[in-house]
Amino acid sequence: MGSFQKQVTGNQILGVAFVLSIDGEASSVLSDSGIISFAQDDLIKSVMIWDWQKQDAAVHEMLHYLAHIEQNPSAVNRLLGFIRDRDPEHNSLTYYQS
Repeated sequence: MGSFQKQVTGNQILGVAFVLSIDGEASSVLSDSGIISFAQDDLIKSVMIWDWQKQDAAVHEMLHYLAHIEQNPSAVNRLLGFIRDRDPEHNSLTYYQS
């Protein structure tokens, strides 16, 4: 996180960190540097209360981000593999081919 923290601070941008877990002190240090942190358990709890349409929109936006912003075919393929394992009929599988 150190180099990410330096980039966020140096470029005066908002950073977002998705982490497995984080304690209050580490979260505070990151927040002071302009980084919002999301622990996995907290994120899962939040997403679980989303309705299906919001979850579906998040999946499509994540695919769009990986494919068009990051331009990372490997990440797109990993996400599509995950989607295929969980929901082989998901409509995103017709738009993106792995």
